[in-house]
Amino acid sequence: MDLVVTKRIRLPAGVGRRVTVRSSAGRADRVDRPSPTATPRPGAERHRVAIPGMGNVHSHGFQRGMAGLSERRGRPDDDFWSWREIMYRFLDRLTPDDIAAITAQAYVEMLETGYTRVGEFHYLHNDVDGGRYADPAETAGAIVHAAEQTGIGLTLLPVFYAHSDFGGRLPKPGQRRFLSDVDGFATLVEASRARLPADAVLGVAPHSLRAVTPEELAAVTALTDGPIHIHAAEQVKEVQACEQWSGARPVEWLLHNAGVDARWTLIHATHLNDAETDRLARSGAVAGLCPVTEANLGDGIFPAERYLAAGGRIATGTDSNIQIDAAYELRAIEYSQRLSLRRRAILSPEGASVGETLFGAALAGAGQALGVATGIAPGAPADIVSLNMDHPSFAGATADTFLDRWIFAGRAGAIDCVWRAGALQVAGGRHRASTERIRSDIEERIRSGALRPGDRIPFEHELVAHYGCARATVSKALERLAHAGLIERRRKVGSFVAQPKVHAAVLEVPDLAQLIEARGEAYGWELDTCRVVNRDPDIEVSGIPAPALLIEGVHFAGGQPFAVERRLIALDTVPVPRADTFETEAPGSWLLHHVPWTDARHRIRAVSAGAPLARRLKLDAHAACLQVERWTWRTGRAVTFVRQTFPGDRYDLVAEFTPGG
Repeated sequence: MDLVVTKRIRLPAGVGRRVTVRSSAGRADRVDRPSPTATPRPGAERHRVAIPGMGNVHSHGFQRGMAGLSERRGRPDDDFWSWREIMYRFLDRLTPDDIAAITAQAYVEMLETGYTRVGEFHYLHNDVDGGRYADPAETAGAIVHAAEQTGIGLTLLPVFYAHSDFGGRLPKPGQRRFLSDVDGFATLVEASRARLPADAVLGVAPHSLRAVTPEELAAVTALTDGPIHIHAAEQVKEVQACEQWSGARPVEWLLHNAGVDARWTLIHATHLNDAETDRLARSGAVAGLCPVTEANLGDGIFPAERYLAAGGRIATGTDSNIQIDAAYELRAIEYSQRLSLRRRAILSPEGASVGETLFGAALAGAGQALGVATGIAPGAPADIVSLNMDHPSFAGATADTFLDRWIFAGRAGAIDCVWRAGALQVAGGRHRASTERIRSDIEERIRSGALRPGDRIPFEHELVAHYGCARATVSKALERLAHAGLIERRRKVGSFVAQPKVHAAVLEVPDLAQLIEARGEAYGWELDTCRVVNRDPDIEVSGIPAPALLIEGVHFAGGQPFAVERRLIALDTVPVPRADTFETEAPGSWLLHHVPWTDARHRIRAVSAGAPLARRLKLDAHAACLQVERWTWRTGRAVTFVRQTFPGDRYDLVAEFTPGG
C-alpha cells in the first residue's frame, strides 16, 4: 500500500503534512515526507486527512444480534441484572454459524466507524445444552472466521467462567454455555491458539471475581503471557457483594491480591473510591471503558477526571454492541463527565483539544490492552483511517480541530476509507469486501458453468449465514447481478440464473483510434481526468470495485469532437500503468493491447446532449446523441466500465445477428 496524505496526518510526534506511508507485509515500513518534486508511485492512494485505526478493547460480538431487544420496561427496578436474563434467553438459540454471522456484522460496523482491531471477550464456549463441542474451539473458530471474513485485527480473549457469585457459588442454568474448569479451559486456550491467524493475539479473561475463585484466577492468568482482561466493579450490587465476601471492594481486592500490572485491563471499573482510582492509575493497568453500553445498562459513570489526572490509562470498547461507533464512545466519556460535574472540556489539559487528548489516550491504551503497537509509524501495523473532508462535519476544520470535529460533530459518512494491515477494507464509508465478494463468487460460478441457466441462487438468508453479513449486503450483490443480466429476481420466489437470449447480436468492442483512421480521418485524444477514486456514482452502478482508476477525456476525428468518454478501470485486475500513460494513448486502445477481455456487455441508448456534453461535443444543448455503456471482464474479473457519448450523426453501430445465440 502507498498512501499520500496531502493535508493532515496524525503521527506519534504530532500532526504532519504531505506524508507518504508505504507498507508491506501488513506493516508500515516507511513514513516520510518526500521531496516536493517526488512523484508518487502509480496507483498510490491520495487522501487529505488520515488518523490511526483505533482498537476496540471489549466486545461480545454475538450480543449485536440482540441490540434493541431489551428496551421494553419490565419491572420498576430494571437494571443490568434483568438485562442479563434477557441475554441468557437470547443465546440459548445460537449455533456456531449464528455466532459467526452476527459477529461478522458487528466487525463490519466496527471497521466502518474506525476500529481496526477488536478484543473479543469470548465466553460462549458450550453447546445449547451446556455440553462441550467435539472441538473445544468450535465457537472460538466462529469468531476467527468472522474476523478473517471482514479483515479486522483480532485479539482473542477466551473467558474463564465457573461460578455464579463470589465465594465459588454454583452456576445458574442460564450460564451453562459459559462454564469451564481449569483443565478444560487450558485445553480450550491451546485449541484457540491453533485457530488464530498470524497477526492475531491471544490473551485470557477471567470473567469477574464473581465467576472465579482466587485459586482459579491465579491458574488462569498463568496460562499465557498475553493480555489479561477482567470485568470489575461494573455494578454497585457487585461492589457490595464483594465487600460481604472479602471485606474489600472488587478493584481494591484485585490490586492487593492479583498482581495487577500493565498486562491487565479492568473492564468498566465504574464504581471506584478515590483510593482505588489513584492506585489503579499507578498500577500501569488499563481501564477499559464502554460508556455507550454502560449508559444503556444504567451502570454509572467512571471517575475519569481524577483517574486521568493521576496518570491513568484508558481505552474504549463497544461491549454489548448496542451501537458501534468509535467516535461516539470517546464522546460519551467526555459527556458523562460534563453531566456529572456540570462543567465543560473536562478531560484535557488547559488550552488543549479534548478530542486530541481522548483520542491519544484511547489509542495508546488500546494498543497496550490488545497487545499490539499503535500509531502510524514504521514497524506498526498499517491500520489507517482517512476522513471524508467533504462531509459537513468537517466544514472549516483546521489542523487543530479535525479530531474534535470527528469526535464531537461527526456522523455517518465522516469516514472515507479504512486500511487494516495495509489492505483496504472500507471505501467510501462502506465495507468493500462483502458485496463485491458475494457478487464475484456468484458470477464466477455462473460463468464457469457450476450454476446453469434456470438454477436457483441460494436464498438471501442462506447467503447471509454463509458470508456472515447483513441481508442488505446480500440484496445489493444480487441487484448488481440482475443489473448485469446474469440473474433474474422473482418476487417471493427467489433468484435464478438468467436464460440465454434466443437471438444474439455480435457487437465488436472497437478501437476508436483504428476506426477513425480507417475512415481516413486524423485521430486525436484529449485527457481531462486521470485519478484513483474510492467513491464515485459509477462504482455503484457498474460493479467495478473500489479503488478504481477514473479517466475522463474526449476522442477527436478530423479535429472535431467524436466522443466524450468516462471510464473506470478495476485496479485489482489491471496492471497499473505509468502515471502518464493516458496522456497520449486512449485507455480503450491501451486495454485492448494489454488486458484482452473475455466477456463483454453493451447497453445502448439515445440521449439528449445536455449542457456539459454539448460544450464538449460542440453541439446544441438538445441535440440527439448515441450513448454506449460497456462492461468487460477477463476470466470472471471486472476489467473496465466505460460510457461513451457520440453525436447522433457522426457514429454508426453495426452488429451481426445469429439465430439461437
